[in-house]
Amino acid sequence: MSAVKVSGKNKLYGNIKIQGCKNAVLPIIAASLLNGGENIIHNCPYLADVIASIKILEELGASAVFDGNTLVIDSSGISCRRVEPALMKSLRSSVVFLGPVLSRCGKAAVSMPGGCDIGKRPIDIHLTSFERMGVDVECAGDEVTCAVNKLHGERIVLPFPSVGATENIMLLAALGRGVTTIHNAAREPEIVDLQNFLNSMGARVFGAGTGNITIYAVDKLTDSEYTVMTDRIEAATFACAVAAAGGELYMEGIKPGYIRTVTNILKNSGAAVAEYPDSVYVGAPSQISCPQLVSTGPYPGFPTDAQSLLMSVMSCSKGSGVIRENIFENRFGHAQELRRLGADIIIDGRSAYVRGAALTGGQVTARDLRSGAALVVAALAAEGETTVEKAVYIDRGYDDLVGKLGSLGASIERVN
Repeated sequence: MSAVKVSGKNKLYGNIKIQGCKNAVLPIIAASLLNGGENIIHNCPYLADVIASIKILEELGASAVFDGNTLVIDSSGISCRRVEPALMKSLRSSVVFLGPVLSRCGKAAVSMPGGCDIGKRPIDIHLTSFERMGVDVECAGDEVTCAVNKLHGERIVLPFPSVGATENIMLLAALGRGVTTIHNAAREPEIVDLQNFLNSMGARVFGAGTGNITIYAVDKLTDSEYTVMTDRIEAATFACAVAAAGGELYMEGIKPGYIRTVTNILKNSGAAVAEYPDSVYVGAPSQISCPQLVSTGPYPGFPTDAQSLLMSVMSCSKGSGVIRENIFENRFGHAQELRRLGADIIIDGRSAYVRGAALTGGQVTARDLRSGAALVVAALAAEGETTVEKAVYIDRGYDDLVGKLGSLGASIERVN
């Protein structure tokens, strides 16, 4: 199994182009099933999760071809076969295929999704919403069977602004009958990107980015060509890497507002931040100060996907602070690994108390996608050599993280 080896204490300098957004492209790939034709998706990152999504498409009878960072999908030949459980379990966001398959085929049988072990991610919000829209749902063990009874528009109030449920409802409601409204909808930029993709096919979806989304069902959708937004979590990763290792970085292709909750914290901790229309500059002092309190929350709050990255920065900072994780109950697994590098972290429930310390290289193991990236960030600041094992987790969300960091001056390589 592959690993990443890092020799720390090398500052980062240069420009980096931010990749296409993982969390936007996965539901867009699922949405490509809806039109029964061809979709050309530009700025698609080459990720393990994207490859897993393509395998699910192919299992359903669609075809997909990569050409650089352009993905061409033809869903005209889907046969509505059951997706193999092993494929569904390989991808945490695979449940987002449920809405498009139901819309296209009238029935769907899937296994509970897999992916990273960061805590419970129940799909009951998805299923109860589907039932209100006229779908019969049966659950047996980890198998979910759905069949359209009489699909209709519905007013749905989500108990929590779930990103996945918001996306799945949009995908089911785009084709069919009537008007569907989602209240307390997720407001992430990726939801806006999905709306824009659907509308590029001829859908009528409005309100994404707010707490209220309206979907007017249409009879059919057309072929589309679309460019995916850039990845705000990759941008946050590089911002945290510079904050931990030191140096200066221009990130190109990222809208500053997407990562301002992260860069504002870094700025208040001593980093220099400059915003431009489609790029962000981050310059780090010799040692950054520890932010006193960071709480994760639904957008526009601090992203849970960046929590582990900031913990790595705090671990090598001066001072102490607290992180409160309000989204997932099992997302502090990286703390134990950071301690192997000398980090001073105490976990109490959903709070992590971090005191800055001098980090020393060692052997650590990625437990999920973002913890893997966070361990790399910590290794950049550590004295000596660090090996991050199970680097396959990192491949799920980063298109050549090692190569990009190396181009900025990091001493980093992929090893077996």
